[in-house]
Amino acid sequence: MESSEFVAEVEGVWKVYITRGASIPALRGVSLRIRRGEFLCIMGPSGSGKTTLLNLIGGLDSTSKGRILIDGIDLTGLSTSELSRLRHSLMGYIFQSFNLISVLNAVENVELPLIFDPIEGEELRTRAKALLERVGLGHRLTHRPSELSGGEQQRVAVSRALISNPHIVLADEPTANLDGKTGREILELMKKLNREDKVSFIIATHDRRVTEFADRVVNLIDGEVVGEEIVKEGSPALNK
Repeated sequence: MESSEFVAEVEGVWKVYITRGASIPALRGVSLRIRRGEFLCIMGPSGSGKTTLLNLIGGLDSTSKGRILIDGIDLTGLSTSELSRLRHSLMGYIFQSFNLISVLNAVENVELPLIFDPIEGEELRTRAKALLERVGLGHRLTHRPSELSGGEQQRVAVSRALISNPHIVLADEPTANLDGKTGREILELMKKLNREDKVSFIIATHDRRVTEFADRVVNLIDGEVVGEEIVKEGSPALNK
């Protein structure tokens, strides 16, 4: 059951790394709220803290100070197993380097996040095939990553991120390893899925093309939010 109008809330978050006895702040008091169905772009140069923020929202790392709520659930104090269950049920991930398993074909890679769930194998296979057909890969189901182009691999990764019907998809530089035309095709695909499935996309990037598809752009510099812009009229970000 949805317990908040916001799918994610970041409240006064700091992340400080200790290196050789020195404290290095990656995030400095970041506050941010993401509405359901929003297509959010977190924009900033390398070293601005984008990936750190994405990892904290995804429960892959813990805050030094402040808190993060996902679907109204405070991540602070959750055990490793509780975080794992929350990630599994509510989140999907898309990575810059695709992170596909080389020995598995496309449909097997999409099935992977749910392989140990109590789902009949035939049902899981049907769901995975349907997702690959939605992203235009119905003819490449049995191809392994080495037999797919970069754009096709990222389409497999997008399908894998959606297999568990997540509330949030987190994407870290999803266009960085793609040429301009392919990168735009992937962004168009993610925006289409965002509209159709009402799933929130949070994309960390320095690629300005992403802003053309975003509902809202949050600018991050040196671990601080330095501004934001509502891009699309009618965006979920404008909801009161």
